Amino acid sequence: MANPAPSRRRRSGLVRRAAAAVLVALVAGCGSAPPAPSGATAPGSPAGPPLATPALSPAVPRAGSSASPAVPASGPGAGSPAPAAGSASVVVPLVPVTGFWSSERTISLDGLAAAVSGGSRPVYAAAPDLPWLAASLGVTPGANVHALAPADVLAAIQSSPGSLGVLRPEDVGPSVRALAVGSVSLFGDGRLHDMASWPLAVREPADAAPSTFDPSATWTLVAGGDVMLDRYVYRRTVIDGLGADYPWDGGNAKVTSTHCCGYPGFAVATTAAAGAAGSLRAYLQRASLAIANLEGPAPSDFRYHPSGLVFSMDPQLLAGLRDAGIDMVSLANNHIGNWGPSGIASTIGNLDALGIAHAGAGSTSSAARSPAWLTADGLRIAVLAYNGIGGAPNATATSAGAAALSLTSATADIRAARAAGADVVIVFPHWGVEYTDRLTAQQASLGPALLKAGADAVIGGHSHWAGPIRVVGGKLIVYSMGDFVFDLTHDTRTQEGILVELTFSGRHLAQVVLRPTLIVGEVQPGFLLPSAGGSALLAQIRSASAAAGMR
Repeated sequence: MANPAPSRRRRSGLVRRAAAAVLVALVAGCGSAPPAPSGATAPGSPAGPPLATPALSPAVPRAGSSASPAVPASGPGAGSPAPAAGSASVVVPLVPVTGFWSSERTISLDGLAAAVSGGSRPVYAAAPDLPWLAASLGVTPGANVHALAPADVLAAIQSSPGSLGVLRPEDVGPSVRALAVGSVSLFGDGRLHDMASWPLAVREPADAAPSTFDPSATWTLVAGGDVMLDRYVYRRTVIDGLGADYPWDGGNAKVTSTHCCGYPGFAVATTAAAGAAGSLRAYLQRASLAIANLEGPAPSDFRYHPSGLVFSMDPQLLAGLRDAGIDMVSLANNHIGNWGPSGIASTIGNLDALGIAHAGAGSTSSAARSPAWLTADGLRIAVLAYNGIGGAPNATATSAGAAALSLTSATADIRAARAAGADVVIVFPHWGVEYTDRLTAQQASLGPALLKAGADAVIGGHSHWAGPIRVVGGKLIVYSMGDFVFDLTHDTRTQEGILVELTFSGRHLAQVVLRPTLIVGEVQPGFLLPSAGGSALLAQIRSASAAAGMR
């Protein structure tokens, strides 16, 4: 079970029924679309060339329907298009989308209307909904607007990343970026949990297919990279008396300069806090689930190591993870055996005492390969963790160790988790090569194979650098998240990392957001501001992802 952080929102059946009541009222035609917020469109990526698809004729009615959309008297926000007088209608929410790597995060209704009415930016919209969208915005679609099937809209956005798409929310996937409308979003942190305040909802004839999207059934999982609480982290939290919660109290962070030298020849960053203290903790607590990699044992008989590559963490510092809202940790890594078999057993006992779930190590291979079971929105989520690096003993039928990474074992474990009732399966591998964002042959082949075997997402670590990502068949591979809480100053990239935010709609992975982080003072991560290193880190991840096959 997930650890119930005090401030974490847990959606109940009452919320779901209230949302359903709102939708029923809208479908019955009891009012116009919600009022539209105002505001300018955020700048996006440069528009790419439009695909060779025919432009949609204005106001084409849905096939099989005699109704035609009525254009409202005024412009954007004037209301949904009205079906024929006296006819019933359904209300359909729509979502603007753009390329995954775009810096654009929001668009106003005025900005959307301008894009649909014409311009150089290609616009791709789901064919059945486009005429009603255009009428709702009070515009005639321009020659840059193309009507496509939903799957083709996703493909077009990927091929032309600076373009704009409009889809029903149930058709949105992780290969594109869903935009907020004004300040309101359906996905991610701060998302709506009902449709009453969503500004982009259009009325269509009663024979239109209703939307299947249920905003009360969305949930988020936030994954972080390596957490290591020995060495300098112990010094600051215990010896200097800052406490177990200190690493998790960060807010925004920035790189103020770089200097020589970490590892010979590599620059390291001078870091500083940049306000909003405590926002990282609040973000983790708002997530439905939060997971990370615990890079080593936390046994009751630990010993402080001022330096070196043998770790044993003070188990009292694990309370900081619990207090920050971390629900589960992976123990499958090359340091978990640093305190021997007894250290593994003691670590597991200390995590159990705090209610922090774990996977990836155990007293036997069966125990090590067993998933951590979490719950979100009434669904059962299984997290399987494996070590592919060495450095720690592999668990056997009679001895403690880490779960060894192999496709055969993982495939069997994924199937067993599904048979035991898993609605979503996450695989958490420790793999790759340190201090690079280039993939090994094992990673390149094994990542997609794990998805094919039935995993919904593969979220990995070990390299100490945030690495490439891929979306394959609507599923996600994150090859490395880099460091989360770690005193490693090998180079600037080891001071940075990413939090990976996944939004699911029920069992469907709908959106992925990468949130760059920076470790301040070698101990406390914060959100890396775009203008102070965050954009540069995302650009590096994008370049590595392109080499791995992600546009």
